Amino acid sequence: QKVNQKFCDFLGYSEAELLQLPPGRVHDPEEERVSADAESKLALGDISAYGREKQYIRKDGSRVWGQVTVTVLHYPDGQPAQTLNIIEDIDVRKRAEAALRDSESRFRAIFEHAGLGITLRDLDDRRSPWIAVNDKFCEMTGYSRDELMTMSTYELTEPEDNVGADFSNELLRSGGQRNYSREKRIRRKDGRHIWVDLTVAALPDRSGRPSRVIAIYQDISARKAAEERARRGEVQFKAVFDHAGVGISVRPAHDRRLPYLAVNDRFCELTGYTREELMALSTFDLTREEDQGIAARDNGSLLSGEVTTYGREKALLCK
Repeated sequence: QKVNQKFCDFLGYSEAELLQLPPGRVHDPEEERVSADAESKLALGDISAYGREKQYIRKDGSRVWGQVTVTVLHYPDGQPAQTLNIIEDIDVRKRAEAALRDSESRFRAIFEHAGLGITLRDLDDRRSPWIAVNDKFCEMTGYSRDELMTMSTYELTEPEDNVGADFSNELLRSGGQRNYSREKRIRRKDGRHIWVDLTVAALPDRSGRPSRVIAIYQDISARKAAEERARRGEVQFKAVFDHAGVGISVRPAHDRRLPYLAVNDRFCELTGYTREELMALSTFDLTREEDQGIAARDNGSLLSGEVTTYGREKALLCK
């Protein structure tokens, strides 16, 4: 029997130690039971070689993966003489595969149970069907998983948004950017549109080349609707503010000495000041000294929440 130095290093033994060891010290009994059938066929001459992946037990008790190829060597007359075992160290590869399986398992759990819509597609073409979609994305769009698996991101995107999306995808494909985020509308099955906050990232293949795209969709329709209502309210307020027949001013609540934030034309008329002049003045400046105490008390009531509005007659110090 002989062993080379590479095999000694692989198991952490010296050559002398290995040659004195019984096979059971470096071979897992369970592994050997798996090999028994192949060994039997080898002994009978039914096969001349076999190979498989297996774990070996090192001197320190740890286990390492090896790819073993067993070949029968023959005498010149054809009779079997001995076996040649060639072991390739594949431990790093096997551990990497295990880590990948673990990460894929975690990714799958996140993908399926996230409270956000998630899709996976090929990077090369936004018109190619999705590779995977999660339940939340189905719920957001109103389509079943089977329906979505025949559709693409291109189909659910508004036509005017596709040009910009194609450009962003090309940047991902060329490596010009690794991810991007934006707000967009997508079309539901019932024809309605929903607003989403979209985050897109390129996923590399095992060679490191970007090959797939993961997209995460957060439904922001409620927020967009609230923003739209606020915009409409601002427009309506501005119309009233600018064209009201009464003077209106806006100031900081916490300090009556701070300058006005806004004044309308009628307030300028009433006080005789221009808008620019008033924007450098405060309600304190236009209040008579004898009225300052009452004004401070009323403002304190507003700040404390004791009242939400108040009204009274007062004299203004005009220009």
